[in-house]
Amino acid sequence: MSQFNMGSKAFIAGEALEPYRRVKLSTSSGTQVEYADAGDAFIGITAAKAALGEMVSVDLKHTGRTF
Repeated sequence: MSQFNMGSKAFIAGEALEPYRRVKLSTSSGTQVEYADAGDAFIGITAAKAALGEMVSVDLKHTGRTF
């Protein structure tokens, strides 16, 4: 995924997620997201709360954007 993506994209929550948290693509699936630990490369920030298996909107990171 390019660091210059703008906007948001929907993913499947690979675990229960809270809003405004850093997430990364799941290692077991390229369509699910999970929390990014310190030091992990992240793809963006969750826009809302989501339960396991629900769709969640992720505000994708890119250069120059503030979260």
